[in-house]
Amino acid sequence: MVIRQWLLALLGLLGSGLGMASPLDEARKLDANGRYALAEPLYRQALEQLLKSKGERDSDTGNVLLDLALNQSNQGNFEVADTLLRRAENSLQSSVFESDRARLAMYQSYHFANQGRYDQALAASQMAAGVWRKLLSGQGANKRLGATEDEAPDQSVEQGELAMTLNFQARMALRRGELFTALALGGEALRGLQATEGLPPAWMASVMQTLGEISLVQRRTAAAETYFAKAYDLRRQQFGVGRATVQTLAELGRAYQADGLDTSAIITFRRAFNEARQLRNQQDLFTRQQLVAFGTAVADYSKRLTDPAQKAALYAEAFDAFQYNRSTVVEQTIDKVQNAARLNDSELQKLVQDIALADRELTRAKADRLTEENKPVQERTRGLLEQLSSAQEAALQRLTLLEQTLRSRYPDYVAASDPLKLSLEDVRRSLRDDEAMVSFMLGRTESFVQLIRRSGSIVARVPVGEDDLADSVKQLRRSLQVQAGTVSEFNVAIASQLHDQLLGGVAEQLKGVTHLVVVPDGPLASLPFGVLVRSAPQSGDYVKADWLGRHVALSHTPSIQAFYQLRTRVRSASFKRTLLAFGDPVLQGGAQRNALRGGSTPTQPPTEVCRAEGPMDPAALLAMPPLPETAVELKAVQKAFGPGQSDVFLRADATESRLRRMPLSDYRIVYFATHGLLPEELTCQAEPGLVLTPPTSARALSRADDGLLDASEIAALNIRADLVVLSACNTAASGTLGGEALSGLAESFFFSGAKSLLVSHWQVPSGATAALMGGLFAELSQSKGLTPSRALQQSQGRLMNATKTAHPFFWGSFVVVGDGMGVVQQ
Repeated sequence: MVIRQWLLALLGLLGSGLGMASPLDEARKLDANGRYALAEPLYRQALEQLLKSKGERDSDTGNVLLDLALNQSNQGNFEVADTLLRRAENSLQSSVFESDRARLAMYQSYHFANQGRYDQALAASQMAAGVWRKLLSGQGANKRLGATEDEAPDQSVEQGELAMTLNFQARMALRRGELFTALALGGEALRGLQATEGLPPAWMASVMQTLGEISLVQRRTAAAETYFAKAYDLRRQQFGVGRATVQTLAELGRAYQADGLDTSAIITFRRAFNEARQLRNQQDLFTRQQLVAFGTAVADYSKRLTDPAQKAALYAEAFDAFQYNRSTVVEQTIDKVQNAARLNDSELQKLVQDIALADRELTRAKADRLTEENKPVQERTRGLLEQLSSAQEAALQRLTLLEQTLRSRYPDYVAASDPLKLSLEDVRRSLRDDEAMVSFMLGRTESFVQLIRRSGSIVARVPVGEDDLADSVKQLRRSLQVQAGTVSEFNVAIASQLHDQLLGGVAEQLKGVTHLVVVPDGPLASLPFGVLVRSAPQSGDYVKADWLGRHVALSHTPSIQAFYQLRTRVRSASFKRTLLAFGDPVLQGGAQRNALRGGSTPTQPPTEVCRAEGPMDPAALLAMPPLPETAVELKAVQKAFGPGQSDVFLRADATESRLRRMPLSDYRIVYFATHGLLPEELTCQAEPGLVLTPPTSARALSRADDGLLDASEIAALNIRADLVVLSACNTAASGTLGGEALSGLAESFFFSGAKSLLVSHWQVPSGATAALMGGLFAELSQSKGLTPSRALQQSQGRLMNATKTAHPFFWGSFVVVGDGMGVVQQ
């Protein structure tokens, strides 16, 4: 829940006393229209000027710190916002003006709400409201705004601030389901604004929006329509067509859908989508709740249609709406790499890779500078901020030069690299007759699914919301853990329930499907769909369970766009070698528990090590438990391809330097059987990575040979493999490399040129993994043209049918990420 910054009463008031009204005014206007990234540098400019002229402890500085803190909170940078709020608190708690402390409480409440901490948000806003009421009654000190001793105080700002505080409390009450309280607070806020002249129109629009949302929940459609229409007019007059007007139309559409007026809902959403197309930045423009409402209206209205052409057109609209919710780092990476590959120009591909690496360097340099800049002046290291600013400027110049080179040399590529406008028809044509794609959109209380086949598509309701689905996925994942040395009992009932909830509405259309492509949303990214159960269990015998993975081969893909790019990708004409594999690195930790990779605590835990920009301490990696079973696993895989087709490096040979010496683009399959480390396992390491054999010396000479192959290093490799196997624990866990990703390492491997990945969802039992992988690659080597997803299904099937390995813990962890068509043998 992103809270808009409506505190525009400060415009020209604080700024007039600071001599910098222009950047503050512009920043606050940008914030009010949701353009947070553009507002941020203006706030920072104003803040640095204040620090130089008035210092850290001045209340004017504190107020701009508040602005910047909320700006960061609205962008999801919560830790940065926490730091800035603490600095603001140090500046404002000693202020002689009580309004400063009221604003501090309100900004804290907005920040709490952005994080979903609604009880704390409400408590902070109640504190602020108490101060504003006190000031309006004539008590307390608040002559900040310049009234002389002889003038009657102008209390318009205090009245407006109170109104917006009440408006916020109304939204919190609405969130808690306290409709009577929400309506009373919203009504008081409206009366306060109506009785006060000279306040920003955006404030009135915000209150109207809140009252509209309250009316929506109350099913008072006529009232909601009136409020939303007024909010729309006010925002259109102040900002023109923009994010605010689009949001208001979308909320009105949601109101119509909630009241069962599907036709009105669809028409209103069409207006919102038309306005959205006029905006340059369409990212995060619609909330999931709004898109779910549109999808639900489409699903319900389509049942009343008898004309197949009308249904098809309506489903195409739902498909287009889905795309507003799809903007992941993995998707963007696949888009760039595949567009460059289509032109079959090695110089272009190298330039695109250099640009992405330069962009990573700039992101890292900016983060380093902001970390230092967000500290109070007295805590900064002398001269460091200037050095970091210079490093950021150098990174920016390098990126700018590379982008200029790209635009001048490859104008056609630049034009083609705009976000691809996929049509439903494009995706349908890319599917085979026996394939289907299911794409999900999760809402608060209900969701919906779109199924696409070559022959057509359908939109159907999912009768539960994101929180309920998240709880079910967590319960299912808990039953896939080892406790006290034994595997937990698998919750077959929940697996069956999830199957019916997610796929029950499209069950008829799934008949005849042998390969299912899953585009997950929210918590579904943590669910390997193969462990779902199609029919209610008749016994506790896992061998007899009706696993979805028995019936269809499965692939997971980060977005429809990513699927299409990979499905229509340019394939290498040939590979010189079949397999390149690394495993069983030299590690010296204690014995593993339960034979799980990463399942025991190292003598010196990686969490105690800070890698920063230098190489990893070899001792930290050596302290991890050894993985001798991975040697058995890789030898079984090597055997499947016969002599002369593979290169397998184990123990002392499984090093980073060896990897870098290999002609990586010559191999069809690249395989890592080792520990996978998540970012949080290395305190100062923001990236996931794979463990190889560390150097024998006390210190590594560089990151290139320290034994930890992290995501940035992977991205710089030239891997063009049809399949990359990450046979390590947690390689499908969410990562933080530059943003959201389906897999912690997926973005980097896709960027390096990989076509498909095989990753795992939980700590993997090595014995079962060796059997699974041996069977998978035996299938691939014996059946020319067999896809990894189909080979995985067949190998998993053998483990499902064996009593000792029928529990999904042993076979369900691995999933194929990609389009499911990575051909391993031509």
